[in-house]
Amino acid sequence: QQEQKADPRDDLTAKLQARLEAYYETTRVEIDAEFHSQALLQRAQQKTHAKTNAAEMRDMLLSELGHVRSATSRLEAWLDDHHIPDPTIVPADPVSKQLLDKVAEINAIEDVLYALDKFLDDGSVDLDHFLKDVRRLSSAQFKLKAHVLKIYAALQDSPSGGLRRRKFSPTPAA
Repeated sequence: QQEQKADPRDDLTAKLQARLEAYYETTRVEIDAEFHSQALLQRAQQKTHAKTNAAEMRDMLLSELGHVRSATSRLEAWLDDHHIPDPTIVPADPVSKQLLDKVAEINAIEDVLYALDKFLDDGSVDLDHFLKDVRRLSSAQFKLKAHVLKIYAALQDSPSGGLRRRKFSPTPAA
């Protein structure tokens, strides 16, 4: 007879376990919701910090821009007061212009070669690409230098004598 009757402790244990499972499930859902809320708050906080940093950076840049504009206006005023001649070189003829253009190309290639060397040093470019580019640019620079020598010789033979400095004029040339 006792076997047929369920032990009241077993019944109580089952009810307690059911209630604890329900409690644990409710608690787990609440904790998940809190973690989600915390993640949302952290993202919002990061956005707020980013906006604050951007605003501070903008203010700093605007301040620096004001300093640069002020320094530029002081420099322009100083240049106006001291009437320094414009050092611009104006080609006297098309051959002189060609000479200036070729020299500018040579100098540009020299700048690129310098930058490539720096890129190789810091690992931004690998050795194979570096060598290919240096070989190509050096060849182009060599040809340009040979061309410059020919142009220079032609200018020496010309009656105008080649390049001349532009005369200083307080008003910009039109």
